[in-house]
Amino acid sequence: MIHLKNIKNQLPNEMNAIFSELNVLKCLRQTSICKQKGYSPAIIFTFLFSLVFKGKTLNQVLSGREADQYMKKDTVYRLMNDPHNNWRSFLLRFSASVIEKIHRLTDPSTHLRTLVLDDSTFYRNRSQKVPGLARLWDHALQKGYKDYRMLTLGFSDGYSFIPIDFGLLSGKNQVNQKQAESDQRTSGA
Repeated sequence: MIHLKNIKNQLPNEMNAIFSELNVLKCLRQTSICKQKGYSPAIIFTFLFSLVFKGKTLNQVLSGREADQYMKKDTVYRLMNDPHNNWRSFLLRFSASVIEKIHRLTDPSTHLRTLVLDDSTFYRNRSQKVPGLARLWDHALQKGYKDYRMLTLGFSDGYSFIPIDFGLLSGKNQVNQKQAESDQRTSGA
């Protein structure tokens, strides 16, 4: 597993090349995703990204035998849940970087490029106190579920789908009417 004591070598060489080619860390800086103290957002993001390739969850790594070599779980959650960090802007900038690279690789005469709106259900049937959760009707299964609608705008060239923006939509029949108090001027609201 990757140890935070060796910050420069967090990812394999192949992944470092991809990070630099797609300007991932530059997109993080441009969207002003920041922390007040401790580990930088780039280190935390790289750490989380590396978990996917190690086949481990955050909980497995941070509560295992070598947990003292890593950051604490609160450090990660504070970065991810900070309402001032604009993750949608990060996704937009990162998607633009990826689309630019794909655009150079494909021929416009053979590949149809289009924007796609995808409306998928995000089932949360066992949840009780999730804000904005609603009872919705799934027309494909002819059943009602507690869920959100995940509306995604993406770019497609016929072979790949790159999400550009997203939104979790609710309905009229909300399960939990109490909304979380938040500052409406932030991107998290």
